[in-house]
Amino acid sequence: MGNRRKIPKIPRMIRAGNTGEAMRRCRLIILALLLAGGAAGQAAVSVEVDRAPVIADQAFRLIFEGTEKIDAEPDFSPLNESFTLLGNHRQTSVNIVNGRLSRAQKWVLTLITDKTGTLTIPPIAFGSSKSEARRIEVVAEARPAGKGDDIFIEVEVDEPNPYVQAQVVYTLKLLRAAQVSNASLTEPTVADGRALINKLGEDKNYEIRRNNRSYRVTERRYAVFPQASGPLKIEPVLFKGQSGGGLFSLDPFAPRPRPIVIRSAPVALAVRPIPAAFSGERWLPAARLNIQEQWSTDPALLKQGEAATRALTLEAGGLAASQLPAPDSALPDSFKTYPDQPEFEEANDRRGLVGTRREKMAVIPLAAGEFTLPAIRIPWWNTETDRPEVAELTARRVKVQAAAAPAPAGPQDEPAPAGQAEAAPGAAESGAGAGAHWPLVSFALLILWLGTLGLWWRGRGRAASGTMVAKPPKPPSPASIKRACMKNDAAGARDALLFWAGAKWPDKTIKNLAALGARGDAEFQSKISALNRHLYGQHSTKWDGPAFYQVFTAQSFAETTPVAAPAGLAPLWRL
Repeated sequence: MGNRRKIPKIPRMIRAGNTGEAMRRCRLIILALLLAGGAAGQAAVSVEVDRAPVIADQAFRLIFEGTEKIDAEPDFSPLNESFTLLGNHRQTSVNIVNGRLSRAQKWVLTLITDKTGTLTIPPIAFGSSKSEARRIEVVAEARPAGKGDDIFIEVEVDEPNPYVQAQVVYTLKLLRAAQVSNASLTEPTVADGRALINKLGEDKNYEIRRNNRSYRVTERRYAVFPQASGPLKIEPVLFKGQSGGGLFSLDPFAPRPRPIVIRSAPVALAVRPIPAAFSGERWLPAARLNIQEQWSTDPALLKQGEAATRALTLEAGGLAASQLPAPDSALPDSFKTYPDQPEFEEANDRRGLVGTRREKMAVIPLAAGEFTLPAIRIPWWNTETDRPEVAELTARRVKVQAAAAPAPAGPQDEPAPAGQAEAAPGAAESGAGAGAHWPLVSFALLILWLGTLGLWWRGRGRAASGTMVAKPPKPPSPASIKRACMKNDAAGARDALLFWAGAKWPDKTIKNLAALGARGDAEFQSKISALNRHLYGQHSTKWDGPAFYQVFTAQSFAETTPVAAPAGLAPLWRL
């Protein structure tokens, strides 16, 4: 009748009355059942490797699987001693079979190592559970990279024994004979920031044939600048991708993509210190270095008071622009200079980085005569010949022409002597005619003189009585200057400044901005020079009108022009 549960038989010893021995055996059975139950309650974690043996510098997968619920997240840090963790993802599955629920959890790790031999995967803690230790064999590649490989990386440097701060060209080539997707390539690095690394240009893509196989090549170049002497290691770069056309391939029978991770070989450098034979103030290791000079005006045709632009260009092969020093461009005291901000440029050629530094300045001769512009010398170290050299700009002899003298005053500017002011050109032809009009002219001049004297006496009397006092003329308003400056209208500001200066000093000759700047302080002169460069320079610079007006309003202008700055300079329109 139905299913009946079987009742276990009573042990014979109990039936026989040997209760002591029976009790002892029961206790042993219960203890065994408790131990078995405890072991069943503890989660078991297995370890599997996706390949054997593992190949050095190629990624492999390590799989941890737990058949019961794990009560804590695992700690994979013990793996860092011998392996590099590239990826980690978790999978959870739940199955119901014959009404029984089972749970499985997987951790799939992507690892890589550069060690060979027998390595140990240490136990990993999963909360209260632990995986078992596992030994794996890691072997070196049986053949050199490229001998039949679908994907591999080649790296090389042009100088394994460079000087400190000298350029090392690091070339990386990724060769692929198979289709890959989701590909990425890391950048080379140096531990502890002991080198600066700059990428040189864009990637090059081309095809080559090697070992009777066609490869598509992606080539990258980097300029590495070691910052300390001694051994230096450029860390390997990693390629990550997937084999095949990816998850969305149109071929339903294509093999499922698999992850690919390849690591290049590291590169060791032996960096040399600065050689004792170098005597310069600043260490400049380069493949080449030169300095050039350009003028906006022929230096042989400089004129007193007229500005010219001088440009010094320093170019170095194998150095970054930031490594180049400012050339010593000091000129004699007879020249006023207004330096501009330096310009930096970087390019690259087949030998690496090319750095350029350009210094521009406005030069105004303050006196006429012949002068010598001093030479410029920059010591540097030639890394190709391994010896010291000097980039030099030889001294230059220049001749400054004197400023043009002002035109003599005409008849309307200066009255002629008495007796000649009213003489007509034809009066000299007939002495008798001139003598006939002399009494009439003298009488007219006497009347005019008496009238002038009377007016002066009358005005003096009114001034003494306080009825008519002449007020001093008000200085002209700089409102037009402010409007032009606030609009960044450089040409309008120039015109407004000259008009304002002519009204403020009507008895002076201020024909250009340089003459106006000479009446202010050094900061105002610098702002005037910047305005001139913006208006007349070969390469127009940005002009800040509000900043100029702020300096202008803070000026207390001198009533006379300083002796060092010549008055009446020609306009600076020849830049």
